[in-house]
Amino acid sequence: MSKERPYIISQDVGALMKRWSRESGYQVPNQKYFDSMSRDLMSVLSGYFESTKMLSYEQLGREINRLIKKSSLPVISLDRAYVKSDSKNVVGFLDVNRAVDENLNNIGVKTRPGFPSVKRQITTIIGSLSNKKEVVIADDVLFGGDTLARVAEMLLQQGLVLKKVITGIAIQEGIDKLASQGIEVESAYIYDEVLDEICERDFVGGSPMSGRTVITKSGKAYGAPYFYPFGKPEQWASIPSDKAEEFSLFCLTQTLIMWEKIERESRSSIPTQAIPKPIFGLKKDRSISKSLRNIK
Repeated sequence: MSKERPYIISQDVGALMKRWSRESGYQVPNQKYFDSMSRDLMSVLSGYFESTKMLSYEQLGREINRLIKKSSLPVISLDRAYVKSDSKNVVGFLDVNRAVDENLNNIGVKTRPGFPSVKRQITTIIGSLSNKKEVVIADDVLFGGDTLARVAEMLLQQGLVLKKVITGIAIQEGIDKLASQGIEVESAYIYDEVLDEICERDFVGGSPMSGRTVITKSGKAYGAPYFYPFGKPEQWASIPSDKAEEFSLFCLTQTLIMWEKIERESRSSIPTQAIPKPIFGLKKDRSISKSLRNIK
């Protein structure tokens, strides 16, 4: 168990963008390009924090799925980035995440865009449990434990008991919170304390499953990446206040260059609503690269 307080990044943009490419038909750069993006991100963050560490997509995916295969109880996954849907122990996915309103204020755990209500999702999962009541949740990261504690409540309301949480990365604070509720945690990487733990995708606007989910007054959902002018780099990613604007410009530039490259390689203008997670505040029916350049 680590004694330092590192700033942890889970590397995932390249793998998720390649998956989106296969599903959408748009062309994305090769892995060498995405590795370069990761190195540039780590170089910037290393200037802000004494200790930074990036865990690769392959590392986390391998370890999370190894723990899932060992489970003696049926597994419900909160994660679609790393967890394999064809694992024999995975009985379903519960698609929820942290949401904010149009002013970026937290509004709790909500259903991911495009998925049924939490109650309907759980009802569907129950149908595949063969009358079993005890379950395991799999997720990529356990931090403070609030989200998973809320998920445990949602499951209990439908008659399911959460016995264990499997994660790739776990922070002791979250482990202790769940332990106080009788929920065991099994994780590949455990840290006593961290400055923060962030998914790389949260710093790349429009990438799959990135950022917080913005729920508008009309009920529509968009993404809010963790940088200005779309998100809150200080509160959401622990970026020092005096570096927040500089860091946001870096993230916006990386995002813009990536989408410009994708449009060139795809030989197509990609409208803002066609990207994996449309960004709140950008106009519809306009090229994503042009919209981002206008912001920059």
